Amino acid sequence: GKIEWNKELDVYDGISKVIAMPNGDYLVVGSINTPPNEESVFYDKYKGGWCDIIVARYDSKGNIKWQKNYGGNDEENASASIASDGGFFLHGESYSDDFISNYKGFGDAFIIKCDDDGNVIWKIDVGTENSDDIFNGILNIVGNKYAALLRSYADKKNISSIITFDNNGKIISNKQLSSIGYVDHILKANDGGYIILYSDDNNDNFVSKINESGEIIWKNKIANDKNFSFYYPISLTSGYVVSAGSYIPD
Repeated sequence: GKIEWNKELDVYDGISKVIAMPNGDYLVVGSINTPPNEESVFYDKYKGGWCDIIVARYDSKGNIKWQKNYGGNDEENASASIASDGGFFLHGESYSDDFISNYKGFGDAFIIKCDDDGNVIWKIDVGTENSDDIFNGILNIVGNKYAALLRSYADKKNISSIITFDNNGKIISNKQLSSIGYVDHILKANDGGYIILYSDDNNDNFVSKINESGEIIWKNKIANDKNFSFYYPISLTSGYVVSAGSYIPD
């Protein structure tokens, strides 16, 4: 329990993800939603929008290696995942028409591949006419093939889809999970397919396994509660651990 180091992050407004990199470094992803002051390292790089993505990389002793920000003329929010072939992914939502190609409005989802120094290698925009996001971790399925959970909201309904793509940013498939409601989290199943945690329009909450085509293999109902939430699941050698909870409104 001894604290090894403690760093204050310059102008960060909030941290969305901390990742332990394969070499022992730490990648920290957050945001800034006010223009930084002139003393800030981000002052000359600020994109001018309402909210920029901030990424910093530290070595194992807490020494800063680099800091970068990403964004457009409005708002961006993101999480991050490690890429199996090196570097990392940023993925989230954007409201900037100069950050998203062919911006469709209401918030579009994106995936950015960066090298180990934070330089952008490629970016794909996967938004729809609805409000979209990709905040769950990106999964390495096999080799250099990845999967991401796209969540959309339209006409008071939640729509979930699984997008697969290669390490060059080419989309392989985009499969809507038509019989499944709002997916909170997705894991790569140990024996193929995916484990998903989701809720339906009846406030039923499930842990389920689906195949790569999105078909349900099995599902277990955990609760019927509109205030129920799944938290981050963990994959074990012979199963999974799922944490969840509910709250009592005032």
